[in-house]
Amino acid sequence: MTQGETNESWRPHLVRGVPIWQLTVELNTPDLFAGRLLVPSVAEHDGEDVTGWDLEGLVPFAEAKAKWPSEVQLAAADLQVVFDRVAKALLQDSGPLDEFRSALTMPPIGTAETANYFYAPSTKKLFVRHWGATPPGDESTFTHESWRKIFRDVGAASPSAMAMAAAKVDAPAERRRESDPDAAREADEAPEKHASEPPGPKKPAKKQTWWSLPLGLLLVIVAGLVGLLSFRTFQEGPVTPTRPVVPPALAAHDAGTDAATTVEAVDASTDAAESADASVADSDDASTSDASADAADASTDDDDDADASIATSHAGADDHSKVVVTIGPAAGGADPEGPNTKAGPHRRHDQPEARTWRVTTGADRVARTEQRPHRFDVWLATGKSFEGVRVEWEDAAGKWHVH
Repeated sequence: MTQGETNESWRPHLVRGVPIWQLTVELNTPDLFAGRLLVPSVAEHDGEDVTGWDLEGLVPFAEAKAKWPSEVQLAAADLQVVFDRVAKALLQDSGPLDEFRSALTMPPIGTAETANYFYAPSTKKLFVRHWGATPPGDESTFTHESWRKIFRDVGAASPSAMAMAAAKVDAPAERRRESDPDAAREADEAPEKHASEPPGPKKPAKKQTWWSLPLGLLLVIVAGLVGLLSFRTFQEGPVTPTRPVVPPALAAHDAGTDAATTVEAVDASTDAAESADASVADSDDASTSDASADAADASTDDDDDADASIATSHAGADDHSKVVVTIGPAAGGADPEGPNTKAGPHRRHDQPEARTWRVTTGADRVARTEQRPHRFDVWLATGKSFEGVRVEWEDAAGKWHVH
């Protein structure tokens, strides 16, 4: 059913220089009127423009209220929720509906003959015509500030009806959220975004996640540890799997605490009595000449040690002539001057900046060591190899280095 009327009755307001009815597509979006505004058609009849409204399947409000009172009341509350949503958008400054604010009016309910609101039994929704227009005669219209007065007499604005209508209006949105959460979220945020943002481009705000700060701190800590390990590796040199760093097992300066270690400090400049006291390998009351002979034997180990001179004074560790002899665990309690302590493999270490030396790994294979500040000789037990034996030297600053 199409109902016609001449343009001398309801006259649409102008927006952008055209009748507001021509802009219905901008107002019937899901976030505004959601298709509740009826769209008129204009045709020429007898030389006169006639506005027509397609009312097929629609029932005038008064008639529908008499047939389906509860359904119509809920439909009116449903339309009131839509009106409230649009009215809120119209109240926003610099919003998308600024140019519609004064032109967008709503008509009264009307009578059965001049109905402006129609009920659709198939969808249980109300639709409106003659919106945004000036009525004929003395009829009044409602601006967005007074849209709540339209259905006040039918109880559409009661709390229970509004709650039920709000749930009904939100149901399609919930279904959209389930099927396409991103699109639904954009649709929900669109009115608020347009209402709060001024015209012109604006960069979206970055979202701060709760794990950003802990992650940043963790990255800083890891970077610090990596830097510390790199610095220590650069200072101490690389460590291979076959030569692990372990607490020193054999060091010359700790030799006095090992019961199996005998240290010979021979000083040739002292008299015969002092030489006899310094010889720990001789337990007899040897004569001065015998003690001097033992000390001389200790300084002539093999061909590699033939050039070693023995000091005659108790000088410090910087004295290049002082020799410290240490008998290792692999000697098996052998005589310090016996052939067993030098029968195995021999290795000589030289470092001009060394003050003292030590064996940190593989000490169980060492039979004998002789230490000078700038030189360190190591003998292993017979049948042993230097694989895994680690020797370190200490500089004047007290720092140890792998040799």
